Amino acid sequence: MTVKRFLAVVLAALLLCGVIPLTASAAAQEKKAVPAMAPSGASPQDVILDALIDNDTFYCLFNMYAINARCNLGVLSRFNAQRHFAHNKGFDQYLYDNDERTFIDNQRGEPVASMLYGTHNIWYNGCELIAVYNALLALDQPKDLSAIVRDFESAGAVWLEAEFGTKIAQYAAYLRKQGLTVKEYREAKALDEDRQDGDVFVITYSWRSTGNQGWNIGIHTIMVKQVNGQLEAYNNGWARWYDSFEQLLSLNGAYLRGYRVSA
Repeated sequence: MTVKRFLAVVLAALLLCGVIPLTASAAAQEKKAVPAMAPSGASPQDVILDALIDNDTFYCLFNMYAINARCNLGVLSRFNAQRHFAHNKGFDQYLYDNDERTFIDNQRGEPVASMLYGTHNIWYNGCELIAVYNALLALDQPKDLSAIVRDFESAGAVWLEAEFGTKIAQYAAYLRKQGLTVKEYREAKALDEDRQDGDVFVITYSWRSTGNQGWNIGIHTIMVKQVNGQLEAYNNGWARWYDSFEQLLSLNGAYLRGYRVSA
């Protein structure tokens, strides 16, 4: 995603949600340290920047743990939820093998790649939803991926119209709403110290890479389950089996947050 495209998406989302005010009340100006509007003669860029700083929009957009209602800017996603559901529903049938529902291990492959989420196809931004789908299946509480997408979009529980996918706090809250017990681990070491066969985890880590298109950075979310003392990671993009979370993260990226999910 280029800088120009990113800024365009941010500005469009803010304008649609009414986050960037055209005027500010006297009470609001007195309450805030930075005025809602830039001084007379300021450039449009200065006006937008002052508005962004003034109303905590940076916090809502870039804090991946923010979950409160004021941070859910998914106006377009809410609008498109039913249309996307009608499109995505037709792909659910291909997530079966001999009438048995299958785990998703490659979001860039069909049928998942062609399903829609927010402003993109799922291959681009759907790792959190796939991790949720896989976790529910591993816990014998399966749910169609199309229905999971609809639930997140209908609730506006997307990260900048899903340009960044789904915030960590949102997928954890969703799993709890399914009646599951979700235990948070803020350090990867704690995961290795508190796991046993049959456990199901959802973890998020950051990654970075260099290539022909330059330097890239992002985050990825996966479902991991423990089988016979080893960790089996789905939709990881690298190896499937690991001896520990420490090994998994040393080969993939930096740990951000993790959860053990149980019925």
